[in-house]
Amino acid sequence: MKGCDLKTYKIKDLELSTNVGSSRRIELTHRYTYNVRYSEKDTCMGEFTAEVTDKASPAAIKIKITVIAIFEIDGKLPREEVHIITYNTMFPYVQSAISTVTAAAGIPPVIIPYIDASNGEILRLELPDIE
Repeated sequence: MKGCDLKTYKIKDLELSTNVGSSRRIELTHRYTYNVRYSEKDTCMGEFTAEVTDKASPAAIKIKITVIAIFEIDGKLPREEVHIITYNTMFPYVQSAISTVTAAAGIPPVIIPYIDASNGEILRLELPDIE
């Protein structure tokens, strides 16, 4: 994207637990948090955490993943814009990782829904800058 180039990303943490009976219907809920740390060198680190659980019984299925990414950014862009652009860049990687891990675990692949970060639905905390 203009002004924010993804340089690298990795899965920092991943939890998956399932205890679902074969006849039980589950209804998944999801929660995302996204934070950005900035450096003085026109780079930033995005940290995206997604949690998926069963609405009625969170112990039945729990998926929690944290992905971090390093971006080269245009230092002239407002931080709010950088936040949205980097979130939108990272979302498909997080979505794909959850789908792949759940499929590999022998359960139907979980595909998390996109949430628009520009409307404030994502919990946003600005972390201290990287020194």
